[in-house]
Amino acid sequence: MMIDYYVPHDILFYCDHYTYHAERDSLKYIDCVHMHMGDYGNDTKELKRYRDEWLNKKQDCIHTPICTDHHRSCYTL
Repeated sequence: MMIDYYVPHDILFYCDHYTYHAERDSLKYIDCVHMHMGDYGNDTKELKRYRDEWLNKKQDCIHTPICTDHHRSCYTL
């Protein structure tokens, strides 16, 4: 069964990079999307703030020649 609903681009972008080794139809990827959509009762405003912080770090790393981060936030866009 497939259910269509709008997923904000920043969630897809985050989950694409956070689960870089998973296909979009894998449970790990789908779980990431559902978590960031707030389907598990998570605070969506807090998750949005977290994604925005992550994206800002990622953009900073583009302009930094060497960047190490255990959260993978410095991979090339």
